[in-house]
Amino acid sequence: MILSAVNKEPGWQKDPGAALLGHNVIQAARKRFPEARPGDLAVTLLLLRGEDALGFSHRGDHLGYPASLVKLFFMVAAEAWLAKGRLIPSRELRKAVAAMIAWSSNDATSLIVDLLTRTTS
Repeated sequence: MILSAVNKEPGWQKDPGAALLGHNVIQAARKRFPEARPGDLAVTLLLLRGEDALGFSHRGDHLGYPASLVKLFFMVAAEAWLAKGRLIPSRELRKAVAAMIAWSSNDATSLIVDLLTRTTS
């Protein structure tokens, strides 16, 4: 599935609250992943209200393949566990999280799931 260009969709309106949240997400991502280039990130937040879509987009006109939604949850879980000391930071973990999101790598996702569940796939 390819994401449509959100900024060009009918009924699209920018929302100040979503814009503030979106900018905060971008700043946090750039701080957490300083090796990422500005063009590596695209963010779209949508609030659906009837026929209208309110929200925010950063590079919303970029067409690309989204990572599997569940992989985003695994990334958030891994980051939370790192922050709580439940996962040990390592180069391998960082590479796996990046591959899971950037390339939707199923092998990398399996490693993250193994680490989170303390099992093997």
